[in-house]
Amino acid sequence: REVNSGHPTLAGKINTAFVIGGSGRASQLAIAASSIGNANVDRCVLQVLGRIQFPQPAGGVPVSIKYPFQFSGQK
Repeated sequence: REVNSGHPTLAGKINTAFVIGGSGRASQLAIAASSIGNANVDRCVLQVLGRIQFPQPAGGVPVSIKYPFQFSGQK
C-alpha cells in the first residue's frame, strides 16, 4: 500500500523463489526476476513472504516454491 500511494502506476512481475521448511516458515527467499524496476517493492514482497505461516509440508519435508506476483498499476 505504501508503495502504491507514491507510485500508483507501478506495474510488472516479480518471480520469487523460496523454500517452505518443515515448520511452515519460508526461508532462502529470493527474487528470481523482476520487471518492476523498484528494489523497495522487491524487498517488500520478500519481507511479506517471510512473515507468512504456510501449512507444514507433508512429512515435514521442505518444499521449493517458485511463484510469480503480477502487479498492475491504476490507470
